[in-house]
Amino acid sequence: MSASAPLNLLNLAKAEPDLPKSALTRDLSVQALTETTTLAPAKLWLLVLEGGLIVDLPHGDFRVLKVGDSVQVAAERAVLTPLQSAVFLFSEDNQ
Repeated sequence: MSASAPLNLLNLAKAEPDLPKSALTRDLSVQALTETTTLAPAKLWLLVLEGGLIVDLPHGDFRVLKVGDSVQVAAERAVLTPLQSAVFLFSEDNQ
């Protein structure tokens, strides 16, 4: 049995903030977010690894996520706002 070398997801994401990085498999990415970003359409699952994140959805709906929180989003638009900074693992639903 062979194991791959450990991958530090926080360091991977922080190496180039605000750019998604492929992590573990081609279906998962990690990103350090330092400024607000809009996704349209927004179809993804995400898990906060560090910091906090506000997910602002249409019609006044929103989620405030902290470390360990996850959410699945399927909306025509979502605005992600980091609380100071945030690192999250995510998978986009491309179907």
